[in-house]
Amino acid sequence: MATQLSSEYLTTVAFVFAIEYFLYGIHALLSCCTIYIHFYNKVKGHRKSRIYPFISFILLVLGTSSLVIDSVVTKLLFNGPAGWSHKVDVLESVNLIILSLCSITADTLFVYRLYVVWGNRTKVIIVPIILLIVAYCKS
Repeated sequence: MATQLSSEYLTTVAFVFAIEYFLYGIHALLSCCTIYIHFYNKVKGHRKSRIYPFISFILLVLGTSSLVIDSVVTKLLFNGPAGWSHKVDVLESVNLIILSLCSITADTLFVYRLYVVWGNRTKVIIVPIILLIVAYCKS
């Protein structure tokens, strides 16, 4: 690259990535523990829902994909050839779609949990669903 990057900027980027990878490690650990406990915890008389480990796995895969794409984009921005700017834009768009899917998945799980906790009453989830639809249509 033709431009020189300041050491302060590089330190900031490294710090942000260190925090991002640390939080991802916590997320991966909690997801694996959730899946393990759900499948290997033998509680008698307890009906298990398979939606929680499935959603946990989906969120883990989406989070991993987003982290990998973010790392590739940063690598391309720092060391990539000059003609790669359009590929960086495409990767950023894909990352935005992945993060949106992550948000939709987590919000859907939240509404489902709300529905289950309130005894399968649909009146309770009408307002959160309307708010989610408005929020996603607005953005």
